[in-house]
Order: sequence, then C-alpha cells, then structure tokens
Amino acid sequence: MSLFGNDKAQDARLDAIEDWLQGLTGVVQKNNLATSLLRIELMELQSSIDEKLSKEDFDPAVIQLNDHLAQARVKYEKAKSAAAENWTSLQQGAMQALEDLDRELQDAADRMDEDSQA
Repeated sequence: MSLFGNDKAQDARLDAIEDWLQGLTGVVQKNNLATSLLRIELMELQSSIDEKLSKEDFDPAVIQLNDHLAQARVKYEKAKSAAAENWTSLQQGAMQALEDLDRELQDAADRMDEDSQA
C-alpha cells in the first residue's frame, strides 16, 4: 500500500506535466531552429550583396518579401516572449508541486516516527 493512497493519481498528474513540458520543449526547439534558419538565410543574402543598392534596384517582390520578414520578426518576438512567460509559469508550478510533495513526504515521515515511538 502506498504512503498516501493516491499514487496513481499523482503519477497521472506527473505524467501529464511531463508530457506538456516535452511538448513545450519541442515547440521551443522548433522556434529556435526556424530562427536559426532565418538568420542563416539573411547572412547568405547579406554576403551575396557586394555593393550597396538603392531601393529602386530591388525587385518589388524582394521589397514585399522584406516587409513580410519584418512582420514575421514581430510575430516571432511575441511568440518568444509568450513562450518565456509560459516556461516561467510552468517552472514555478513544477517547483511548487515538488515542494508540496517534499512537505507531504516529510509530514508522513514525521507521523510514522511518532507512531513508532508511541
């Protein structure tokens, strides 16, 4: 018999937290990969330009692409900050759950010590 009688429920909660954390970690990794790819493409583009060009020298499609890239950067920053906030709240929740579990285990150990001394 378990100490608290609800090991299955605790295991299910911990499994759910772990699954959610793994999913969030995957999303962060994908965002980092996409950001890295964008940076590489930008560096390649910058290295291919040998001389400074005026705006009129660019194809309108490139100008439009640049505008879309600027919008994508703004969206990326918003997603990045949201992910950071989610990560912080997840971390705080996990730490609180672990502290609660430690406290419950200590309480159980104290009760067992009291019962064995009585």
